[in-house]
Amino acid sequence: MMAHKRFSLRSLLLPFAAASALIAPALASGCGGGLDPISKVDGLRVLAVAVSRAPTAEDPTTGGSYARPNDRVTFKMTSYDGFLDPETPDAPPRPLQTVWLGGCFDPPGDAYYGCYASLGAVLGQIQKDQQDGKLPGPDSLYGVGESFSMTLPADIVSRRTRPVSGSYYGIAYVFFAVCAGYLGPIPADSSGNAGAFPLGCFQDQAMTIRLGAESFVPGYTQIYSFEDGRTNADPHVTELTFDAKDPGTGPGNALIVPPCAVDDDTRVAPASCSKEDPFTTCTPVKIDITAEDDVAEDDLEGTTMDGKKLKEVVWVDYFTDHGDFDNEVALVNDATTGLIADHSVKWIAPPEPGLVNIWAVVHDARGGVTTLQRYINVQ
Repeated sequence: MMAHKRFSLRSLLLPFAAASALIAPALASGCGGGLDPISKVDGLRVLAVAVSRAPTAEDPTTGGSYARPNDRVTFKMTSYDGFLDPETPDAPPRPLQTVWLGGCFDPPGDAYYGCYASLGAVLGQIQKDQQDGKLPGPDSLYGVGESFSMTLPADIVSRRTRPVSGSYYGIAYVFFAVCAGYLGPIPADSSGNAGAFPLGCFQDQAMTIRLGAESFVPGYTQIYSFEDGRTNADPHVTELTFDAKDPGTGPGNALIVPPCAVDDDTRVAPASCSKEDPFTTCTPVKIDITAEDDVAEDDLEGTTMDGKKLKEVVWVDYFTDHGDFDNEVALVNDATTGLIADHSVKWIAPPEPGLVNIWAVVHDARGGVTTLQRYINVQ
């Protein structure tokens, strides 16, 4: 279990915005070493946030990204810290500090930045509870740790004006911040631009040294509630296979492979450069998920031109902390043609021995997510 430090919020700073940013790196040029792909987890990363509903006597299903009014919903994060300090390569993993901020329901325009006022109140409650020595309870609109639960309002849908057309629904936003250090406030941006996240990640409790993106991940997720009570199950995937066999969970079941001696610069050099192909030089492992027709549900609102029902679009993102994939993402289910026959990728081992994490994060287009993790031992 990951360790979590006590966090401190000593002031309320708005504006508040918490979108996970995708920062476009500068393009590499020439035939020198390029940039690591997004599938390489070499810093702090939030891989997925899964949502589940508490079962009731009337409805025992747990569902995914859709819930009903009054449902108790739980958000569970899959995160990993792949940061390795070259000066202390044998150091233990950095303790992670995670905070969740809820309480934003049906913001204006359904936009996350419409949550500023309600999140300011949540930050104020955190500050008050800390002054009083209180920990977050089951009904708190904030929490710490790898998961967070809250109850949707009974009127999350009915409080809204019924639209002239389209679905009648409500929406809830939950913000999070993960820090490999100490969470704390940062000065307000004098420009007044929305987009300044008021929490930062610091190396020390005095909050004098601010850490960068390799140590801090802010973001948000959302959950929908529809008048017709529809639900959305997470994609049904149970196996993550290496060369057509699922090794099983836990490092003790890791597949054993030899190192691949191709150096890192050669692996990430542009394909147009004249270089050896590491996927030919080394023996790759075929990595895939096991998916059947039930991996995708019907799209309740989508139809083809001739009126046929569409299915959910489902895809899988592959991640690793060591080694390389030939592709990072694969389509699992097409909206019109259905299940894709081949959604595998190839992976080659790193040059150095050690334990490797492999993740498959399976998404559907309605916010459902299923995450599988397996291990490979390079020796």
